[in-house]
Amino acid sequence: METVKKLGWTPDIIHCHGWMTGLVPLFVKRAFAEDPNFANSKIITSIYNERNKTSFDSLMGHKAVLDGVDIPDVDNIADPSLHNISKFAAEWSDAVIYGSENLDDDLKAHISKLDIPVLSEFDRENYVEDFDNFYDLVLEGAEVNAE
Repeated sequence: METVKKLGWTPDIIHCHGWMTGLVPLFVKRAFAEDPNFANSKIITSIYNERNKTSFDSLMGHKAVLDGVDIPDVDNIADPSLHNISKFAAEWSDAVIYGSENLDDDLKAHISKLDIPVLSEFDRENYVEDFDNFYDLVLEGAEVNAE
């Protein structure tokens, strides 16, 4: 994020992939909320069926607190499993793409309650056009739910 600022880029879309980018949507929406480089950026998160057994420190959310990010922003990741980090990322995103064909039913149910655009099916061999069309819809602010 700091590199984007220093280079003066103004991304239209920030596309996050997987649990390891789970805090990026929060940081863009809170810590960089006043930064003109990110004022109109849309966050799209690809969610995957990740089965890593990694356990994270229960205070992970509290460790993410910084200027612009407060404890209430991170309280809902008290149990920072990969599953819950994916839910958290979706909550702070403007749209979601199902990156796995067989996404966990609990994740899908959670995402469907968020009232954000979802791309749940796309041509996995020729996805560029599907993603491009989805990006356009998100940038236009259209009500989209391709489930």
